[in-house]
Amino acid sequence: MTRIRRQSQHAPIVAICSIGLRLPQGVRDTNAFWEVLVNGKDLQSHVPESKYNHQGFANTLGKKGAIETQCGYFVNKDLGSLDTSLFSMSQKELERCNPQQRQFLEVVRQALENAGEVNYRGKAVGCYVGTFSEDWLQMAAREQQHAGGYLLTGHGDLMIANRASYEYDLKGPSMVIKTGCSASLVGLHEACRALQNGDCVGAIVGGVNLIMGPTTTAAMTEEGMLSPEGSCKTFDAAADGYGRGEAINAVYIKLLDDAIRDNNPIRAIIRASGTNSDGNSSTLLTPNSAMHEALMRKVYLDAGLDPSKTAFVECHGTGTPTGDPLETNAVGNVFGEHGVYIGSVSENPNTHRP
Repeated sequence: MTRIRRQSQHAPIVAICSIGLRLPQGVRDTNAFWEVLVNGKDLQSHVPESKYNHQGFANTLGKKGAIETQCGYFVNKDLGSLDTSLFSMSQKELERCNPQQRQFLEVVRQALENAGEVNYRGKAVGCYVGTFSEDWLQMAAREQQHAGGYLLTGHGDLMIANRASYEYDLKGPSMVIKTGCSASLVGLHEACRALQNGDCVGAIVGGVNLIMGPTTTAAMTEEGMLSPEGSCKTFDAAADGYGRGEAINAVYIKLLDDAIRDNNPIRAIIRASGTNSDGNSSTLLTPNSAMHEALMRKVYLDAGLDPSKTAFVECHGTGTPTGDPLETNAVGNVFGEHGVYIGSVSENPNTHRP
C-alpha cells in the first residue's frame, strides 16, 4: 500500500471519506455517476409539468419573465417524499419544509453511512452547505392560504445546514454559503480550515439546488446566462450559455491522520485549498483570468506540489463565450508548459448551481 506522507510545514492533509448524492435521472451513487461519465450519457429532459408550465413562459419571449429553454437536468424523485421514520419533524413541519432541506437530510445520512461513521452524534462535526436559488420561499410568499408557523425555518435556505446539524446532533460549525457557482467549494475550503484549526473533528460539506418554480430561470433568461437549448457546451465554439440542473450532494471529510486511525475509507485527499475574489473585473459577473491563475499558483505552493506534475485539471467550464477562454487561459499559464488534460463535468450531467 502506498503511504501518504506530508511535510510538517504544510497544513494537515484532509481526507474525503465518502460521497452522498442525488443527480438527474435517478443517479444516486458513485458507480452510477461513473457510468454516466464514461459512457457520455445525456441526462437532459424536458421541464417536468410539476415544476412549471413551460409553454406559458415561452409564449412571452422578448418580455420580462420569459423562459426560452424547454429542457434541463432534473432529479428523478418525488420531491415531496421523505422517510419520516428517520427524522424528528412533525407532519405539519414536514409539509411546509423546503424539499431542499428534506432531501439534504437523506444525502447527509448516506454520506455518514458510506464513511463508516456511527458515533457522530454529539460530536464537533461541522456542516457547510452551498445554496443558490430560493424558489420555495418565493412560492410560499405568493401563497395566500399559508397560515401557522415554519415559514422562517421551513421555507428559506438559511436553515439547511442548521437542520442537518439539529437532526444528527452535530455540534461543530454550521453554515450556509451563498457565493453563486463557487458556493460548495467555498464551503469545502471553510470546512478544511475548521478541521486544520481544530474547530471540528469531521465535516459534512454539501451543495443543494432544486428547481421548484420559474422565477430564477426567468431571471437568468433575462440576463442572457442560459443556453436556449438548455445544455452547456463547454470548450465548444458553439457555447451559448449553460443549462440549469438539479443536484443534492455531500461529502464527509476529516483529517487524513484521523481517517487512517479510524479506518475510514479514503476516496481522495486535499493537500491545500484556497479562495479569492476577482475584485474590480471588467464587469461584476466576468471572471478575472489573472486572479484564477494567482489562486491556483498559491494553492499549489501551499500544498508543496509542482504544477508540472499535474496530469488533469477539472475546470468550471461555464459554457459561455467569455468564461471558457478566460478560465482555460489561466489553466494554460499554470499547467500548460508540460501539457495537461482538461475536462468539465458541467457539460454532462450539466451545471448544478452551486
